[in-house]
Amino acid sequence: MASTGSLSIPADVVSETFDETTVVINLANGRYYSFPAEATTVWRGLLVGEVPAADFTAWALAEGLVIQEGGSPGTPCEPPLGIAVFDDLSDLMLADPIHDVDYDGSGWATDASA
Repeated sequence: MASTGSLSIPADVVSETFDETTVVINLANGRYYSFPAEATTVWRGLLVGEVPAADFTAWALAEGLVIQEGGSPGTPCEPPLGIAVFDDLSDLMLADPIHDVDYDGSGWATDASA
């Protein structure tokens, strides 16, 4: 977990920067984000310990991209700085084929309670 003062980035949030765009993936909920240049600058600052503006912090807390020691999750709001949010692949990202189990012998992962 990367730490930024009282803010920290959970281990299940990963990011990669390509030129001036950063892709951030929240592996806990399957959402991914495209950060344009200005948002990339804020994200890079967060990674090195700078505290971002309150609107970015509130949004990132609500999305689970950062956590705050002793704080509560942020209130859901619109993404700041032109950030695009995608959840179209969340089912695939949340799939766990290693640990899904074939309980009924059908050859497919099934629910144990069914």
